[in-house]
Formats: sequence, structure tokens, C-alpha cells
Amino acid sequence: MTELAQLSAGSFNHKNNKFYRQMLAIALPVMIQNFLSSLLNLIDTVMVGRLGEVEIAAVGIDVVYGLTVIEEIAKCFLSLLRLKSGRWIKNVTRNLTA
Repeated sequence: MTELAQLSAGSFNHKNNKFYRQMLAIALPVMIQNFLSSLLNLIDTVMVGRLGEVEIAAVGIDVVYGLTVIEEIAKCFLSLLRLKSGRWIKNVTRNLTA
């Protein structure tokens, strides 16, 4: 049985223990950061909520536009990364075949 099949079957043995530790070492900081970010957003909402309904609506609109800008910037960087990786793959395959 392959390692992937063992993982999908839910088996846990000493071989997979190292994998789970590595996965947890990567996932735990991400989970903590996501929790803290959500908590910060909740605190912001409570603080702005004391000001009034219009203010909360303004913050909500700002968040939508802010996330749109961040998303577009990320798309630009991902496009550049795709171009760079495509050129790198061409160079590697050219060197392998030469």
C-alpha cells in the first residue's frame, strides 16, 4: 500500500508520525495567524460598532475594496511567477536534452 493510500485510509503508524509532525509544524502557525486575524477583525467591528451603523457599513465597504486591490496585486505577482517558472523549465529541459 502506498503512503498516500495509507494516509487517505486514516492509518497512523510510526512511518507516518514524522509526516504528521512536519505537517503540524507547518499548519499550526498558519492556524494561529488565521485565528488572530479573525479575532482582530472581530475587535475592530465591535469598536466601530459603537460609533454607529453608517460607520460599520463604511468599514465593510472599505474591506471589500481593500481585498480587491490585494487580490489584483497577488494576481500580478502570480502571473510573473508563472512566466519565470516557464522559462526556468525550458532552460532545465534544454540542458537535460543537450
